Amino acid sequence: MTAALFDLDSYTGGIVSDRTISNYSDFVEVKRGLRKATFNPDLNPHLGSWLSLMEELAKSQEDQIQRRALYEIAVAQLRGRGSLDSAEWAVEQYFVSFATVSDPLPSEVEDATLLASYSKGAIVQGEYGGAIEKAEAWADLARTAIDRSLAGASATGRGSGCYS
Repeated sequence: MTAALFDLDSYTGGIVSDRTISNYSDFVEVKRGLRKATFNPDLNPHLGSWLSLMEELAKSQEDQIQRRALYEIAVAQLRGRGSLDSAEWAVEQYFVSFATVSDPLPSEVEDATLLASYSKGAIVQGEYGGAIEKAEAWADLARTAIDRSLAGASATGRGSGCYS
C-alpha cells in the first residue's frame, strides 16, 4: 500500500508527500484535499498547492480521469477563488474531451451539466469574463450528452442511471 498524500484525520492543509500522482486512487486523495482547501476558509491559503497537484494529474492522464481532474480544477477556481477566468482552459479542455465520448456515464453527464451551469452562472455573477456564447456552446454539449446517454440506455435496455 502506498503512503497517503495527506492524513485526512489530522489534515491542516499541508501536502506531506512529493510522490508522483499517477492513478485513480491518487486522484481521489488530491480531490479530497482540493475540496477541503476550496470550501474551508482556514485551508483556502493552500488551494494553490492542491490546484497544482490536480493540474499535474490532468496533464498526465487521459479520458475519464483527466475530465474529472479538469472538472475539479474549474470548480475549485470558481468556488474557492471566486473566478472561473484562470480555469477557462480546463473547462475548454473538459468539453473538447467530453464531446468525443459516445456513451457517457451518468456521472459524466452530471459533471458536464454542472460545469456548463457553473459557467453560465459565473458570467451572470461577474465571476467569468468569457462570452455567453462560449458558455451556451458548453451547455449545448451537455444537452447533447444527455440525449446520447438516454439513447444509449434505451438502445441497450439499461437504465440511464438518473433514477437508479
